[in-house]
Amino acid sequence: MQRGLIRPLVRTPSDNPELRAIPNRLGRPFVAPPGSPPEVVAAYRQAFRRMTQDREFVAEAERAGLEVSWVSGEECLRIVQEVLASSPSVVRVFREFFRFQ
Repeated sequence: MQRGLIRPLVRTPSDNPELRAIPNRLGRPFVAPPGSPPEVVAAYRQAFRRMTQDREFVAEAERAGLEVSWVSGEECLRIVQEVLASSPSVVRVFREFFRFQ
């Protein structure tokens, strides 16, 4: 790996050191655009939660060498809000890591 390709989210001791773990805490979230109907968001959240609790799905994922873990939509939102409430330098770096296309 080349040096300088990965920049830490925390640059000074005054920044929250837990922010370095944000990508691991969020995993690979499934996001919907702003203004999505609440019933659609609720349906997706319920479907993903159920999927991660399905024994056959989890067993198949494990056979494929994948780890299945559940982070609720509410928890993902709380984590993102925590980051966005951080210092402007942390928010800037976070936004560079998480580009939505």
